[in-house]
Amino acid sequence: MDKKRLLYIILFIVAVGLIGFAFYYVFIRKPAPPPITNAPLANIPINGLPSAITGLPPGTITNVPSTISPLPTASPVAQGGLTQAPLVTVSPAQNPFLSSDGQKVNYYNTEDGKFYRVETDGTPQILSNKIFFNVQKVTWSPQGNKGILEYPDASKIFYDFTTDKQVTLPKHWEGFSFSKNGNEIAAKSIGLDYNNRWLLVANPDGTNAQTIFPLGNNADKVQVSWSPAGEIIGFSNTGVPQDFGKKQIITLTRSGDTLNPLLVEGLDFHPLWSKEGDKLVYSTFNQSSDLKPTLWVTNAQGNETGTGRHKLNVDTWAEKCAFADNNTLYCAVPTELQYGAGFEPSVADKTPDQIYKIDLTNNLKTLIATPDSNSSVSSLMITGDKSVIFFTDKSGQLHQLKLK
Repeated sequence: MDKKRLLYIILFIVAVGLIGFAFYYVFIRKPAPPPITNAPLANIPINGLPSAITGLPPGTITNVPSTISPLPTASPVAQGGLTQAPLVTVSPAQNPFLSSDGQKVNYYNTEDGKFYRVETDGTPQILSNKIFFNVQKVTWSPQGNKGILEYPDASKIFYDFTTDKQVTLPKHWEGFSFSKNGNEIAAKSIGLDYNNRWLLVANPDGTNAQTIFPLGNNADKVQVSWSPAGEIIGFSNTGVPQDFGKKQIITLTRSGDTLNPLLVEGLDFHPLWSKEGDKLVYSTFNQSSDLKPTLWVTNAQGNETGTGRHKLNVDTWAEKCAFADNNTLYCAVPTELQYGAGFEPSVADKTPDQIYKIDLTNNLKTLIATPDSNSSVSSLMITGDKSVIFFTDKSGQLHQLKLK
């Protein structure tokens, strides 16, 4: 082999070696680990765990002040906002009625069949030790010491809670209302024959009955409601026919006469007498009220009957109202009412009510309280000193709300 060929072979081997090394260096060789430096030692106690480092670790979420306002607390006394309305009774209080002293409430306990009187502190007092089973309705005398008890089978009894006197009344009597002094009652006598149906007046025990107005086939159009003034004992929806959405209500008196009729701008009529009986508040509904119940007031005594009629612009039922004095009315007003609620009041059974005060001298209405019980009110009573409102909710439980 000549020297030239040998040189080529050596150069080829060297070139292959260099290429192989370059490939290894770039693609196969692992990088050298970083040099280890001696970090300064931490302050480590001789015994125990190392001390905590001050400050927050990375990722810690700090508390951000909330911008949500706290819920309002209920005031113990009505001041126009959320107000405490605690239960006075645990059991349902049927047909509650403010007693003659203006401070206690009479009611029938459906669970034990007894009658009680409860004070504002919730202390119950038994009105009678006698048990009355399955009483369906109670009509109280204004003094709260007498009542007419009605049963599901149409039986009726008069009971005097002071003397324990009990008298059975005719089954065909209905729609009872006491006179202001409690010594007489007005009622409808519904005989089998249309010619034997009457609006009558009698003693509460059924004696000394006197027929006042023949009812004929219009008994269902007559409401018995004795005025505190003593004149009017009922109303009859048998007046002169009016335009659609209006009716003329005839006023029926104790003496058998009629006073000026009432022109009612609506499709129904629910009356509520003032303390002295010279005014009448009533609820009705028509198209202009979106068929929702709304309150009206009118004069209702003597020749003034039917005059001064005007709307109060309060949408509720008269049954949810009570007079504190002759010119001051308190009403439970639903927070909202559906269109047509006047036709079907039960649509508001789960709607909370607010309490309004209405001054009949100037028609001023004021929001007094929003009960914290979120109740839909069935009936409402004001104590004689105007310090407490008692009301029952749709479940029959009795609440109280302090006005002062």
